[in-house]
Amino acid sequence: MRLNKLVEKYSLASALRGRYLEDGKGELADEHAKLIFDLKEEILSSQDQETIQEFASLMKDPNPYVRVAAATHLINYHPFQEKAKAVLESEKLDKTNGFAGPEAMVGLLVMKNIKL
Repeated sequence: MRLNKLVEKYSLASALRGRYLEDGKGELADEHAKLIFDLKEEILSSQDQETIQEFASLMKDPNPYVRVAAATHLINYHPFQEKAKAVLESEKLDKTNGFAGPEAMVGLLVMKNIKL
């Protein structure tokens, strides 16, 4: 699969996971969480700078679940740590974005202890 398609799939899976969380469809949300993690692994392990830049641009996506997922997965990845932290800090305060706020708080809590 072409690398830019991985970023597209990651974005879609993150948005769908958010929708499933909000709709109370935990099993589907969990399936998408695994897919998101696997896609992140493939994207970052590629070490393709263009693809990683495209992945990092997801921190500006209109969907809060996409922003939070990308920021959480880039929180320990140089040179995106500061931008990722800023995104998570901003999202944790937003009370209008469903479960994305609490997920941002979790991302901030674990960023120092766990490499996601």
